[in-house]
Amino acid sequence: MFLAEAKGRYSPVSFGNKEFGKWRDQFKRVAFVDSSGVTHSIKGHIVATRFSTENNSGRVMSGIWAEDPESPGERPLNQNSSAELGRAIIAAHYSNIATKIGQPLLASALASGVALPEQLSILGIAWRVVAGPLEGRRFIGGYFSPDGAPASARDSKGRIVFEKPDPLRLDRSSATFVGLEESIFRQVVSLARSEAEAVPQLSRFEQTDFFYSGFSVLRDGSAIGPIEFFSPDENVTL
Repeated sequence: MFLAEAKGRYSPVSFGNKEFGKWRDQFKRVAFVDSSGVTHSIKGHIVATRFSTENNSGRVMSGIWAEDPESPGERPLNQNSSAELGRAIIAAHYSNIATKIGQPLLASALASGVALPEQLSILGIAWRVVAGPLEGRRFIGGYFSPDGAPASARDSKGRIVFEKPDPLRLDRSSATFVGLEESIFRQVVSLARSEAEAVPQLSRFEQTDFFYSGFSVLRDGSAIGPIEFFSPDENVTL
């Protein structure tokens, strides 16, 4: 989770000079404060990168600088506060994903920390991967159309198949699917309904070998790829 970002600059800076020290000092303003107003010291990471350009590559080399300091605080982060912080980080992360896949109720519950009541159902569409090493896996989500028009689809042997809007033109983009792996999606919904301060570890999606450059699945279970790889399977109510 990114808590702060410092602005970059065009002029080259050495990681050991005075100007870099001023840049680094900006992160001293980052603090974790609990509901009682007490500042807790937590372990974090600060990462700075330097890029050479065509104009200065002869005298500047790209590089990376990282450290893992503790933030300023009156006391170290205890177990209870650590559990609350962990839940908040996970909830905020999946709230952003829920927004992307058209789940506003789920996104709001995760972002606000207000438990989603059982009376409110989460509705989604499970899509099945139709080709590649993930064939048969299901993701909850939908698609984005490049021109805002509905994707062209037809029924093929009982399965919905999506086609390019103009198969004769290679410069026309097809729709893009965005979703979250079904079992992880179900865990996220359970998290949104829970009022517990701590959260059990959510499953991580297994590492997948490369099979197509336009299809990506991250370890959090989020996926993006051409709609031709997916077919809507069934409605899901949680």
